[in-house]
Amino acid sequence: MADDLSQDLEVTEVAPEDAPKKPAKGTIATDEVANPALKDYFNMDNVSDTTGRKFGDILEYFGDKPEGVGEMMYMLRQLENRLESPRIGENRLDVVHRYIKVKNEMSDREKELDSFLR
Repeated sequence: MADDLSQDLEVTEVAPEDAPKKPAKGTIATDEVANPALKDYFNMDNVSDTTGRKFGDILEYFGDKPEGVGEMMYMLRQLENRLESPRIGENRLDVVHRYIKVKNEMSDREKELDSFLR
């Protein structure tokens, strides 16, 4: 009887699943998780392409520093508390995004300046 069972069985190899890849820099888990959180944080009903790019810049700015969306929201609140109030016709997202753009430009200029030194 045992011989009958061994003849009927087929062995198939199953390829191991690839280990989950670490999210790319600038993503907190996924954009599908972070973007709705940013949308809620900034009280945005509709997200245009421009707003989506601003969200992307914010995610890239924080990079891999925060452990998750909650920590990123905390860091964003801390940053926003240090920034000026929005001007008339401006929203909070515009202020944060403008700060991030200037900060990134400064970083690029410092790198360029350092490249001239020996």
